[in-house]
Amino acid sequence: MFEACKRAGWELLAYSILSNHFHLCLGTPRGNLSEGMRWLQATFANRFNCYRNESGHLFKGRFKPLVVESGQPLLALVNYIDLNPLRAVSSTEASSISGR
Repeated sequence: MFEACKRAGWELLAYSILSNHFHLCLGTPRGNLSEGMRWLQATFANRFNCYRNESGHLFKGRFKPLVVESGQPLLALVNYIDLNPLRAVSSTEASSISGR
C-alpha cells in the first residue's frame, strides 16, 4: 500500500486492513485513482499468491470510490476507518457469544 501511494503520488490519510477487505482514505492530486488501484490490487494479489503458492483473484469486485468533502465529513470518514477493526472484532465476539 505504501509503495502504491508513493508510485501514484497519493496522500494516505487513513487506512484499515482486515482479513477480507481494506479501507483507504486517500488524496489523489494526480486524479489517478483507478490506475493506482489497479496496480495496488494486481501487485498485492501477485505477491500474495507467490508467497502462498496459489493463484487466482483475491478481491471479489471493483473498489468503491467515494468523494468526501473536507472538514467534518472527512473527519467522520477517518474516524470510521480508524475504528473499523474494533467494530469487526466486537461483531465477531458478539456473534460467538450469542451463538450465531
